[in-house]
Amino acid sequence: MLSSHVFDLYRKPTSDDSINRVDSRTYLPFIHSFNNNDIIEITINRNDVWLLMYDAALIIEGTLQRTSGDGVVRFAENGPAFFFDSITYELNGVEIDHVKDPGIVSTLRAYCCYDEATSQRMYTAGWNYPNYFSINTHGSFYIRMPLKHLLSVFNDYRTAMCGKHTIRLVRSRNDDNGLLIANATTTGTLTITNIELKVKHIVPNDELKINLLQSIRSDQPILIPYRKWELHELPALTSGAEKEIWSVKTTPAVECPRYVIVAFQTNRKDNLKENPTLFDPINVRNIKVQLNGEYFPYESMGLNFDKNKYAEAFHNYAEFPSTFLNCIKQQPLLTYSAFKNRTLFVIDCSRRDESLKSSTVDVKVEIEANDGFPANTRAYCIIIHDSIIEHLPLSEIVRKVN
Repeated sequence: MLSSHVFDLYRKPTSDDSINRVDSRTYLPFIHSFNNNDIIEITINRNDVWLLMYDAALIIEGTLQRTSGDGVVRFAENGPAFFFDSITYELNGVEIDHVKDPGIVSTLRAYCCYDEATSQRMYTAGWNYPNYFSINTHGSFYIRMPLKHLLSVFNDYRTAMCGKHTIRLVRSRNDDNGLLIANATTTGTLTITNIELKVKHIVPNDELKINLLQSIRSDQPILIPYRKWELHELPALTSGAEKEIWSVKTTPAVECPRYVIVAFQTNRKDNLKENPTLFDPINVRNIKVQLNGEYFPYESMGLNFDKNKYAEAFHNYAEFPSTFLNCIKQQPLLTYSAFKNRTLFVIDCSRRDESLKSSTVDVKVEIEANDGFPANTRAYCIIIHDSIIEHLPLSEIVRKVN
């Protein structure tokens, strides 16, 4: 049906001139030591500028050299994310987001939220599914890793920010999870020579600048909503058992899970011969999440990976990006066959009883397998829940609302 705007012949052309300038600036850490267990802290203390933190990126430079043997030494898929034990983002000295084991968290998020095009763009971040990141003949590498690959807050909050910002990285105890060496007689050495943070400064036009200053002078609160990916780890399932009930945590009602993602790895932690971005199905028969005794999902999945009967688990995984990202049907990154070696159990808890909104919530994961659990099997559970931060720009007060 035609509308009247087709005869709007004398309309004036418009353009968005609200932004005068965008510049990338580089910020360096206080201490230039990037060895294992070191703490790398980068602070931006500029109250006179607006920053696009969601578009910021870590630059990691270094070398990876083979020191003995004749085997290949290379990065694992998403290897650079495993070079850190944790990453923390603070605003005005208050912790906004903290991710422990960012290699595992970013890998699971990438499998769940990236499509093929996004995955290809993330190659410079060291995310290289389904290929391996290439290193030149001299062994040197240059990684450009967006903060949103590691921190949940910058995936959801994509607005200019002000205030004092701090990124704190804790180097891993060793680099075994980030490297792959297939040959037992081969050894390699990773050396990180530089880490810096690139952030875009954004300058509004005069009219917008005046409006923003008026809001800041009145100390009008700025709300920062995002969905936190909170990692929990069970060091070992009971070897040989066919059922495990894992009491993950007791959480306030405001942090009740929206989604729960469960994955398993057998003998992959700190193992240079095993890819840390593969997740083992361990022939799981069923997984349920209990929230104060209420089960999600209600019915058993009836899986059997040995017989290639895992369509229900793959369906839950494939449906996740459309509901979580609130977009049209997105092609999942993993194919049905690739999913078997990267098995993720996604449970949607976003629709729940009113009783779970007015009390503390006990979160349990019930795991059943067709065979006994393999020895040295580690379980990971990511709880995705809502979080809202309130920032008062003039008084520089930051507090958690939800």
